[in-house]
Amino acid sequence: MREKGFAPLGLLVVSLIAVVIGGVAYLQFKSKLKSSKSTQITNKQDTVLGRSLTDRPDDSLDPQIHVMYVLPKDGVDESLDTNGKIAGSVAAFQKWLANQTGGKHLRVDLYQGTLDTTFFRLNRTDETMKSYKEFVRDEIEVELKAASFNHPNKIYAVYYGGGSDYACGGGAWPPTLPGIVSAQYLKGTPPNAPACETNPIASSEDSPGYWEFGMLHEILHTMGVVATCAPNHVLEGHVSDDPRDLMYAGALEWDPSVLDAGRDDYFNQRKAGCLDLTMSAYLVSSD
Repeated sequence: MREKGFAPLGLLVVSLIAVVIGGVAYLQFKSKLKSSKSTQITNKQDTVLGRSLTDRPDDSLDPQIHVMYVLPKDGVDESLDTNGKIAGSVAAFQKWLANQTGGKHLRVDLYQGTLDTTFFRLNRTDETMKSYKEFVRDEIEVELKAASFNHPNKIYAVYYGGGSDYACGGGAWPPTLPGIVSAQYLKGTPPNAPACETNPIASSEDSPGYWEFGMLHEILHTMGVVATCAPNHVLEGHVSDDPRDLMYAGALEWDPSVLDAGRDDYFNQRKAGCLDLTMSAYLVSSD
Protein backbone atom coordinates (compact mmCIF):
# COMPACT_ATOMS: atom_id res chain seq x y z
CA MET A 1 0.00 0.00 0.00
CA ARG A 2 1.50 3.31 -1.02
CA GLU A 3 1.38 6.07 1.55
CA LYS A 4 -0.44 9.02 0.04
CA GLY A 5 0.42 12.26 1.76
CA PHE A 6 0.09 10.70 5.19
CA ALA A 7 1.92 12.69 7.82
CA PRO A 8 2.82 10.60 10.85
CA LEU A 9 2.59 13.46 13.24
CA GLY A 10 4.06 14.20 16.39
CA LEU A 11 2.87 17.78 16.81
CA LEU A 12 4.10 20.07 19.55
CA VAL A 13 1.86 22.83 20.84
CA VAL A 14 4.55 23.88 18.96
CA SER A 15 3.33 21.86 16.01
CA LEU A 16 4.94 20.86 12.77
CA ILE A 17 5.88 21.99 9.28
CA ALA A 18 5.37 19.50 6.46
CA VAL A 19 8.34 18.36 4.45
CA VAL A 20 8.51 15.68 1.79
CA ILE A 21 10.84 12.71 2.18
CA GLY A 22 10.74 10.07 -0.52
CA GLY A 23 7.44 11.40 -1.81
CA VAL A 24 5.79 11.24 1.63
CA ALA A 25 4.72 14.21 3.76
CA TYR A 26 6.30 14.29 7.19
CA LEU A 27 6.42 16.99 9.82
CA GLN A 28 9.00 18.96 11.74
CA PHE A 29 8.55 20.95 14.93
CA LYS A 30 7.61 24.60 14.81
CA SER A 31 6.22 26.62 17.70
CA LYS A 32 2.79 28.27 17.69
CA LEU A 33 0.45 29.71 20.27
CA LYS A 34 -2.80 27.89 20.98
CA SER A 35 -5.95 29.48 19.62
CA SER A 36 -8.96 30.44 21.67
CA LYS A 37 -11.77 28.00 22.33
CA SER A 38 -14.97 27.84 20.33
CA THR A 39 -18.29 26.14 20.93
CA GLN A 40 -20.17 23.25 19.39
CA ILE A 41 -22.96 23.80 16.87
CA THR A 42 -25.55 21.42 15.45
CA ASN A 43 -27.69 21.66 12.34
CA LYS A 44 -31.22 20.31 12.22
CA GLN A 45 -30.22 17.89 9.47
CA ASP A 46 -27.52 16.40 11.71
CA THR A 47 -30.16 14.73 13.85
CA VAL A 48 -30.80 11.45 12.05
CA LEU A 49 -31.90 7.96 13.05
CA GLY A 50 -29.14 5.94 14.66
CA ARG A 51 -26.85 8.91 15.29
CA SER A 52 -25.54 10.01 18.67
CA LEU A 53 -24.52 13.62 19.32
CA THR A 54 -23.18 12.73 22.77
CA ASP A 55 -20.78 10.29 24.37
CA ARG A 56 -23.27 7.73 25.65
CA PRO A 57 -22.86 5.80 28.95
CA ASP A 58 -19.80 3.55 28.81
CA ASP A 59 -19.86 -0.22 29.15
CA SER A 60 -16.42 0.00 30.80
CA LEU A 61 -14.76 2.57 33.04
CA ASP A 62 -11.27 1.51 31.96
CA PRO A 63 -9.04 3.49 29.53
CA GLN A 64 -10.54 3.33 26.05
CA ILE A 65 -10.68 4.82 22.56
CA HIS A 66 -13.77 6.88 21.80
CA VAL A 67 -14.54 7.09 18.08
CA MET A 68 -15.98 10.25 16.53
CA TYR A 69 -17.20 11.48 13.16
CA VAL A 70 -16.41 15.19 13.00
CA LEU A 71 -17.30 17.70 10.29
CA PRO A 72 -16.42 21.36 9.76
CA LYS A 73 -19.32 23.82 10.00
CA ASP A 74 -20.00 23.55 6.27
CA GLY A 75 -18.92 19.94 5.83
CA VAL A 76 -20.99 17.48 3.79
CA ASP A 77 -22.46 14.72 5.94
CA GLU A 78 -21.64 11.37 4.33
CA SER A 79 -23.27 9.43 7.20
CA LEU A 80 -20.08 7.51 7.95
CA ASP A 81 -21.20 7.05 11.55
CA THR A 82 -24.57 5.55 10.61
CA ASN A 83 -23.88 3.63 7.39
CA GLY A 84 -21.35 1.24 8.92
CA LYS A 85 -18.26 2.76 7.29
CA ILE A 86 -16.56 3.93 10.48
CA ALA A 87 -17.58 0.83 12.41
CA GLY A 88 -16.14 -1.31 9.61
CA SER A 89 -12.92 0.67 9.60
CA VAL A 90 -12.48 0.22 13.35
CA ALA A 91 -13.23 -3.51 13.06
CA ALA A 92 -10.58 -3.82 10.33
CA PHE A 93 -7.75 -2.18 12.26
CA GLN A 94 -8.75 -4.06 15.41
CA LYS A 95 -8.59 -7.42 13.64
CA TRP A 96 -5.21 -6.60 12.09
CA LEU A 97 -3.87 -5.53 15.48
CA ALA A 98 -5.13 -8.71 17.15
CA ASN A 99 -3.40 -10.80 14.49
CA GLN A 100 -0.15 -8.93 15.17
CA THR A 101 -0.31 -9.11 18.96
CA GLY A 102 -1.48 -12.67 19.47
CA GLY A 103 -5.06 -11.75 20.28
CA LYS A 104 -4.89 -8.28 21.84
CA HIS A 105 -6.72 -5.22 20.57
CA LEU A 106 -7.53 -1.69 21.70
CA ARG A 107 -10.35 -1.24 24.18
CA VAL A 108 -12.88 0.91 22.33
CA ASP A 109 -15.79 2.75 23.87
CA LEU A 110 -18.93 0.60 23.72
CA TYR A 111 -22.55 1.43 24.50
CA GLN A 112 -24.63 -1.65 25.27
CA GLY A 113 -22.11 -3.81 23.45
CA THR A 114 -21.94 -1.70 20.28
CA LEU A 115 -19.27 0.77 19.14
CA ASP A 116 -20.19 4.19 20.52
CA THR A 117 -19.50 6.69 17.76
CA THR A 118 -20.29 10.35 18.37
CA PHE A 119 -21.12 12.87 15.65
CA PHE A 120 -19.78 16.39 16.14
CA ARG A 121 -19.94 19.46 13.92
CA LEU A 122 -17.31 22.15 14.46
CA ASN A 123 -18.08 25.83 14.80
CA ARG A 124 -15.62 26.76 12.02
CA THR A 125 -15.76 26.24 8.26
CA ASP A 126 -13.49 23.95 6.30
CA GLU A 127 -11.52 26.88 4.87
CA THR A 128 -11.04 28.34 8.33
CA MET A 129 -9.81 25.02 9.68
CA LYS A 130 -7.45 24.55 6.75
CA SER A 131 -6.04 28.02 7.41
CA TYR A 132 -4.49 26.61 10.59
CA LYS A 133 -2.28 24.57 8.26
CA GLU A 134 -0.25 22.09 10.33
CA PHE A 135 -2.45 22.74 13.37
CA VAL A 136 -5.77 21.27 12.16
CA ARG A 137 -5.58 18.45 14.70
CA ASP A 138 -4.86 20.93 17.49
CA GLU A 139 -7.90 23.01 16.57
CA ILE A 140 -10.19 19.97 16.44
CA GLU A 141 -8.99 19.12 19.94
CA VAL A 142 -9.70 22.69 21.12
CA GLU A 143 -13.35 22.44 20.05
CA LEU A 144 -13.84 18.94 21.39
CA LYS A 145 -12.43 19.88 24.77
CA ALA A 146 -14.64 22.99 24.85
CA ALA A 147 -17.63 20.69 24.36
CA SER A 148 -16.47 18.45 27.24
CA PHE A 149 -15.00 15.66 25.16
CA ASN A 150 -12.06 15.49 27.54
CA HIS A 151 -12.46 12.35 29.65
CA PRO A 152 -9.12 11.58 31.36
CA ASN A 153 -9.30 7.88 30.41
CA LYS A 154 -10.11 8.40 26.74
CA ILE A 155 -8.30 8.99 23.48
CA TYR A 156 -10.60 10.43 20.81
CA ALA A 157 -10.16 8.80 17.40
CA VAL A 158 -11.58 11.31 14.92
CA TYR A 159 -12.63 10.58 11.35
CA TYR A 160 -12.66 14.19 10.17
CA GLY A 161 -14.67 14.94 7.05
CA GLY A 162 -12.75 18.12 6.39
CA GLY A 163 -9.51 19.10 4.74
CA SER A 164 -5.89 19.88 5.42
CA ASP A 165 -3.33 21.28 3.03
CA TYR A 166 -0.55 19.53 4.91
CA ALA A 167 -1.41 15.91 5.65
CA CYS A 168 -4.00 13.16 5.81
CA GLY A 169 -3.79 12.71 9.57
CA GLY A 170 -2.30 13.75 12.87
CA GLY A 171 -1.92 12.77 16.49
CA ALA A 172 -0.43 13.91 19.76
CA TRP A 173 2.87 12.46 20.99
CA PRO A 174 3.34 12.66 24.75
CA PRO A 175 5.33 13.74 26.60
CA THR A 176 6.53 16.13 23.86
CA LEU A 177 2.97 16.97 22.86
CA PRO A 178 0.32 15.96 25.39
CA GLY A 179 -3.06 15.50 23.72
CA ILE A 180 -6.18 13.37 23.48
CA VAL A 181 -7.08 13.51 19.77
CA SER A 182 -5.93 11.30 16.92
CA ALA A 183 -7.38 12.41 13.60
CA GLN A 184 -7.66 11.37 9.98
CA TYR A 185 -8.38 14.17 7.48
CA LEU A 186 -10.62 12.44 4.98
CA LYS A 187 -10.59 15.42 2.57
CA GLY A 188 -6.92 16.32 2.98
CA THR A 189 -4.87 17.54 0.01
CA PRO A 190 -1.20 17.40 1.06
CA PRO A 191 1.36 18.87 -1.31
CA ASN A 192 3.06 16.64 -3.88
CA ALA A 193 0.76 13.72 -3.10
CA PRO A 194 -2.63 12.39 -4.24
CA ALA A 195 -5.72 13.68 -2.45
CA CYS A 196 -6.40 11.74 0.73
CA GLU A 197 -9.91 10.75 -0.36
CA THR A 198 -8.48 8.65 -3.19
CA ASN A 199 -7.96 6.07 -0.45
CA PRO A 200 -11.13 4.08 0.29
CA ILE A 201 -12.29 3.18 3.77
CA ALA A 202 -11.98 -0.58 4.33
CA SER A 203 -14.81 -2.56 2.76
CA SER A 204 -14.21 -5.55 5.04
CA GLU A 205 -12.60 -6.24 8.39
CA ASP A 206 -10.27 -8.55 6.49
CA SER A 207 -8.91 -5.80 4.26
CA PRO A 208 -7.50 -2.89 6.27
CA GLY A 209 -6.12 -0.12 4.11
CA TYR A 210 -4.67 3.35 4.27
CA TRP A 211 -7.21 4.87 6.67
CA GLU A 212 -7.12 1.92 9.04
CA PHE A 213 -3.33 1.83 9.27
CA GLY A 214 -3.31 5.62 9.43
CA MET A 215 -5.78 5.77 12.32
CA LEU A 216 -3.96 3.06 14.24
CA HIS A 217 -0.67 4.86 13.59
CA GLU A 218 -2.03 8.10 15.04
CA ILE A 219 -3.70 6.42 18.03
CA LEU A 220 -0.38 4.82 18.94
CA HIS A 221 1.32 8.21 18.62
CA THR A 222 -1.23 9.64 21.04
CA MET A 223 -0.33 6.84 23.46
CA GLY A 224 3.32 7.94 23.25
CA VAL A 225 4.61 5.47 20.64
CA VAL A 226 7.43 5.50 19.53
CA ALA A 227 9.49 6.62 22.55
CA THR A 228 12.82 8.35 21.97
CA CYS A 229 14.61 5.56 23.89
CA ALA A 230 13.71 3.01 21.19
CA PRO A 231 16.84 1.91 19.27
CA ASN A 232 15.39 2.74 15.84
CA HIS A 233 13.55 5.92 16.81
CA VAL A 234 13.57 8.75 14.24
CA LEU A 235 11.54 11.81 13.22
CA GLU A 236 9.56 12.41 16.41
CA GLY A 237 7.78 9.16 17.18
CA HIS A 238 8.68 6.86 14.28
CA VAL A 239 11.06 4.02 13.46
CA SER A 240 13.50 3.76 10.60
CA ASP A 241 14.38 0.06 10.30
CA ASP A 242 11.58 -1.34 8.11
CA PRO A 243 9.09 0.40 5.76
CA ARG A 244 6.59 -2.36 6.53
CA ASP A 245 6.42 -1.20 10.14
CA LEU A 246 3.21 0.53 11.21
CA MET A 247 5.28 3.34 12.74
CA TYR A 248 7.85 3.72 9.97
CA ALA A 249 8.98 7.07 8.57
CA GLY A 250 11.80 7.56 6.10
CA ALA A 251 12.84 7.75 2.48
CA LEU A 252 11.20 4.49 1.41
CA GLU A 253 7.53 3.91 0.61
CA TRP A 254 5.46 3.19 3.71
CA ASP A 255 3.93 -0.27 3.23
CA PRO A 256 2.47 -1.16 6.65
CA SER A 257 2.00 -4.84 7.39
CA VAL A 258 3.97 -5.40 10.62
CA LEU A 259 3.69 -4.18 14.20
CA ASP A 260 7.20 -3.35 15.43
CA ALA A 261 9.41 -5.25 13.01
CA GLY A 262 12.05 -7.03 15.06
CA ARG A 263 10.09 -6.49 18.29
CA ASP A 264 12.78 -4.11 19.51
CA ASP A 265 11.18 -0.65 19.52
CA TYR A 266 7.66 -0.44 20.94
CA PHE A 267 5.94 -3.84 21.21
CA ASN A 268 7.28 -6.57 23.47
CA GLN A 269 10.70 -4.94 23.23
CA ARG A 270 11.58 -5.46 26.93
CA LYS A 271 13.93 -2.50 27.21
CA ALA A 272 13.70 -1.40 30.82
CA GLY A 273 12.21 2.06 31.21
CA CYS A 274 11.22 2.38 27.54
CA LEU A 275 7.54 2.60 26.60
CA ASP A 276 6.12 -0.77 25.52
CA LEU A 277 2.67 -1.11 23.99
CA THR A 278 2.23 -4.51 25.65
CA MET A 279 1.98 -2.70 28.99
CA SER A 280 -0.62 -0.16 27.87
CA ALA A 281 -3.92 0.01 29.74
CA TYR A 282 -5.61 0.57 26.35
CA LEU A 283 -4.57 -2.86 25.05
CA VAL A 284 -6.75 -5.81 26.11
CA SER A 285 -7.14 -9.47 25.25
CA SER A 286 -9.87 -10.46 22.82
CA ASP A 287 -12.87 -12.18 24.36
